[in-house]
Amino acid sequence: MKTEQVGDQIWTELADLDVRPERALGVLELLSARIRASYRTLAGSLEEPFPALSRMIFEVLELAPQVVGHGAGYMWMTSVHNAVRADDTDCFDELAKDFVRFRAAAAVFSGSSYVAEDVPAVMLSTSHIDRSLVAIPTIGAFELGRSDCLRVDSGVLDGVLRTGPRIGGLRVEAFERSYRLPRSKSLFDLASEGWWERGHEELTSAADLAGQLVPGLLDRYHSDVVPLKRGKQTSNAGTDEAAPFVVYSSFERSPVDLVACLAHEEAHALINTADKLLGGVLPESEMKMPVPWKPGMMRSLSNVIHGLISFGRAAQVRGRALVLGVTDEENEEARERESMWVRDVTARLEDGVLGPLPDELVAWLRENVERLEPAVPVSTKDRGVVALAGDSSDTCPWVLYRSSATRSAAAEQYIELSQGPWVRGSGAFVDQDRRQLEVASKSRLDMTLNQEIPELIRDRFGADVMLDGVKAHRLRDGDSIRNHSDHHDSMASNSPGSYRVVLGCTASPTVGGELRFTDSDRDAFVGIPLRFGDAVVMNIEVPGYHEVTGIKSDTFRYTVIATYRRVGD
Repeated sequence: MKTEQVGDQIWTELADLDVRPERALGVLELLSARIRASYRTLAGSLEEPFPALSRMIFEVLELAPQVVGHGAGYMWMTSVHNAVRADDTDCFDELAKDFVRFRAAAAVFSGSSYVAEDVPAVMLSTSHIDRSLVAIPTIGAFELGRSDCLRVDSGVLDGVLRTGPRIGGLRVEAFERSYRLPRSKSLFDLASEGWWERGHEELTSAADLAGQLVPGLLDRYHSDVVPLKRGKQTSNAGTDEAAPFVVYSSFERSPVDLVACLAHEEAHALINTADKLLGGVLPESEMKMPVPWKPGMMRSLSNVIHGLISFGRAAQVRGRALVLGVTDEENEEARERESMWVRDVTARLEDGVLGPLPDELVAWLRENVERLEPAVPVSTKDRGVVALAGDSSDTCPWVLYRSSATRSAAAEQYIELSQGPWVRGSGAFVDQDRRQLEVASKSRLDMTLNQEIPELIRDRFGADVMLDGVKAHRLRDGDSIRNHSDHHDSMASNSPGSYRVVLGCTASPTVGGELRFTDSDRDAFVGIPLRFGDAVVMNIEVPGYHEVTGIKSDTFRYTVIATYRRVGD
């Protein structure tokens, strides 16, 4: 038995139904960064033999690298490698033509313009409503203004979006052809192309319940949902390790069953992602055993643990629904069945069916069984803490604050930051991406910025303030923010800000990107890494300088910046 990885906590953290959002999003961001780095390598290798395609890939990486860092981008890259290995020039040529979809997405997200004439018919999907649509990665399917032309003018695509928006980190994707390749068709019974409405409606209806049963699940689960056909009496779902950022699921489910399904499949996605990044994260065995969830199949230890994690999660969701009084007969039958599977298989493992187990694994197995007892979600609310504070005469007064609300707001915003539009450069700050943020009413960001932070400012600084504006920054490899003073910026403004808040939304740590306060000689004396959910509050009525050190990694640094002014100004 391979046991060297058992003591590593990464898989046990990811297995937890209430895994911290920054841990779940962090491993996904690391995989996205690796995918983006692979595109840069590919573009470099294509410069001489295929200069046009190489140039287009470099343009996407410069304008909107988020476009290639997820499901469709991973599948396109995998298909290119397969075509090269097989020396399939026809397939490679088709893929090269198909990349215009990514280039168009980059133009939309960067607010720039792009035109691709003579769009090949193979790119167009014919939906059940008899319209020819093209799937634009990370955005959705469009009915084009001209069926043979992709045209983007200043970030606006000439066409009509015919699919729904994301619900948290999930989007029903029924048109992306790369999710419907022969491998997927061999594993799953796919629904007809274009049938997305039912799935979108059910996800929307289940969103509030998901927040009660598994707080944060829809924020941290980052995936395209591909509809499957439903069996006569059974629902179907699956996660393919060869298709990260994609989950396959049938619908016609109750809200509880859908949340249980998502919790189950997210576990597979997170463990698969960690395994791609680190390799061998689960303990393994040479021996195999039968499992009740796959009759007739034999499974080694790592696959058995996959099942125990996923079915354990689903049973916990159903147990929480029972405690909250939102269950039904079908849900109770599923809870009893899944709980029995987990208990029976765990007992056989403890009896030695796959040989002796390490103590750490035995301890986790027992904890996993204990969690099957119905219980309400553990509350993560806290009063917040001021971790650090500075009141030096060399800089503006500031505090470093952290609470469950700031972490929840960061999780809520992460998907939009990682997949939404950005504009490169801003005035004198050319080495960064920037965007304005609309704060949705009653969102967690709204509650944090309009209630919790003003109360903190009142308590710490004695000032009554109101929110004046919100923006976001993204720093990439090589980016930094020069030494500057927001005091000078506010004094030159027609509506001077009094306080500024920087909320950390970086899920995966970067090399560099440290926020540093400097003295009057511009020498740094305090450096803050700004963790996920950390909020630095600065009184910019007082002169002071700060900077952000250069990023030296493929992962991105995200921050939300809110400006406040005194009430009455």
